[in-house]
Amino acid sequence: MWTWEYAGKFALVMFLMILVDACWAKYTLAMQRKDAMLSGLWSVGIMLCGALVTVNYVGDKTLIVAAAIGAFIGTYFAVKHSK
Repeated sequence: MWTWEYAGKFALVMFLMILVDACWAKYTLAMQRKDAMLSGLWSVGIMLCGALVTVNYVGDKTLIVAAAIGAFIGTYFAVKHSK
């Protein structure tokens, strides 16, 4: 099951989910400040990165683990660096 191709896809899905969740956290913070332009820009990031994640893991359910790891990392660091 484990190949370099799988490892690359795992890393890609994890990285993209880091971006998705960082965008969600930044989007939420911008919404709280009622910053319409910034909220709109973050929502574009959510959609684009989210679509790429979905396209990459739909065929292989084991990549959901990579998505979950990336989700935690993305939210953690986005919130941590927003203080």
